[in-house]
Amino acid sequence: MKSRFMAWPARLFALVVASVNLAAAGPLSGFYDFLDTQPTPEAFEEAYPHIWLILPGDFQTREFCTNSYRFFAELDDAGRIVGGDLE
Repeated sequence: MKSRFMAWPARLFALVVASVNLAAAGPLSGFYDFLDTQPTPEAFEEAYPHIWLILPGDFQTREFCTNSYRFFAELDDAGRIVGGDLE
């Protein structure tokens, strides 16, 4: 006999995946549009104070997280942000 509680982990996982995909489609599109302007680190921190900006040379562990609160920036020669990883 199959337990009715066996299906809840799969349903919970599907709900989490769906909510992550919905969140990525909305607010992050503006974030990546902002990055296309190649902002300075100061402009980034002013526009997104809730995201921790990690610059090259900063020491930071890379543990797995799902709330996208850190941005590992890539800089050009002028020190402007040209890309990176949001984690």
